[in-house]
Amino acid sequence: MKILSLNMRGWGNTAKRRRLSSLIQSGAYELCFLQETKRCKFDDSMVNSLWGHSNVEWLAKASCGLSGGLLTVWKRDLFNFRFSFTIRFMCRMEEYCDLYCEYLFTL
Repeated sequence: MKILSLNMRGWGNTAKRRRLSSLIQSGAYELCFLQETKRCKFDDSMVNSLWGHSNVEWLAKASCGLSGGLLTVWKRDLFNFRFSFTIRFMCRMEEYCDLYCEYLFTL
């Protein structure tokens, strides 16, 4: 199994998304973790366009302002989504951090 994990440093650059889409659509990856997307929302058409087809499932964690944002995409026939959770805790005085976890299992 091949897994792709990238720090996007933002989703806004069209050329970056095209290169990423080309890499993913080469068919070499079954699971993709994208960090620091800096996006508040994703939708099916956006993810299907990135992956190249609709035989995928995905889960996203919205960014907080200009930091964070996670997108996990996987081939539907290889994994089933189990559950996810977010834990909010205080890092420093009056500042909160989120710990976000997703669990997938193979068929």
